[in-house]
Amino acid sequence: MDELIAWAHIPISQAVLSGETHEEWFPLSGKQGEGQEGMINLVLSYSVSVVVYRDGILHVHLQQIFVLSNSFYVSE
Repeated sequence: MDELIAWAHIPISQAVLSGETHEEWFPLSGKQGEGQEGMINLVLSYSVSVVVYRDGILHVHLQQIFVLSNSFYVSE
C-alpha cells in the first residue's frame, strides 16, 4: 500500500440529493489510523437535467454529483 495515500468514507446526504449544496470537513484515514491522517473540506452538489425533443425522439436524463475540494490539512 502507498504510504502517501489517505482515504475517507463520504456519505452523500439526502439534502445534497435534493439539490442543496453542502460543505463539510471529512476525516482522512490511513496508516496512522482511522480519522488520523488529516481532514479534507468538500463542497458537494447534485443536479438532474432532463431534455426531451418532441419531434425527434431524443430523451436525455443526466444526473451529476459535483465535488469540489476547497482545502485540506494533514496530520503529522
